[in-house]
Amino acid sequence: MKKMLFAAALVAIFVSTAALAEDHKPVAIGPYIAVPAQRGTAPVMTKDWHPTAVPGAAVPFCKWADCLYYSGDFDSSNSAANGSCAINNGTDDCQLLEAVRPQQAVTVTGGAVTILLENTVVGTNPTPFTVYTGVASGQNGTAVCTTSGKAVLAVYGQSGFGITQYSYSIKSLASSCALSAWKHYWVTLQPTYSDGATWGFVPDVEDSPAPNHRGWKNVTDDDFIIYTQLGYNTPTPVYGSSGTCGGLGCDVLTLALTGTK
Repeated sequence: MKKMLFAAALVAIFVSTAALAEDHKPVAIGPYIAVPAQRGTAPVMTKDWHPTAVPGAAVPFCKWADCLYYSGDFDSSNSAANGSCAINNGTDDCQLLEAVRPQQAVTVTGGAVTILLENTVVGTNPTPFTVYTGVASGQNGTAVCTTSGKAVLAVYGQSGFGITQYSYSIKSLASSCALSAWKHYWVTLQPTYSDGATWGFVPDVEDSPAPNHRGWKNVTDDDFIIYTQLGYNTPTPVYGSSGTCGGLGCDVLTLALTGTK
């Protein structure tokens, strides 16, 4: 298992890792970045970052006909590139709550995240999908739609930090979720494994304009994580100088929703 020991020379913008136990994976990729990426240049990672990556081809998962929203593509060469833990592997449980605000009433019938994943197969199905309202730092909010669906895994976009990026997508939810216009929601699509070892990070969207963005405007600086093994027992910001991404990126994380208007 990867050791959760971080080099003392990390730049000051990264979150303190004192709370990270060696038995758990990190809450974000940022603590392992020794030198951030520059345009056209990959980041330099710390010596204890040992991911695996495999080549692959891009696969569309939010087609125009039913794509309600896609936050946009991850760009590994952006100097603020980062990613947040977003996986339940039976040992660690990282739950992301990603903010959206529809500009019209919609019915969500599917969804996807892109994920930097250290596995080549999809996790346990059905995959949980939950929509919340009223989420804030320290406030769990209310689940207004709890459902699930069969997720599929396909290589997508750029690799990052030495890890292959995949789309982790559900084409058809067991039950649809109705979202009202201009109301604030938080969405969890939870990749789940039972091996106690698979790591996965949902990457951020830092380019402006966001490549391949579709649908309504991104909600920035409003995504949260719950990670009880590290003491984040209620929603904790991933963004900002004191967020779990260490002050680097994570303004918006990748998310797609499909359905009807």
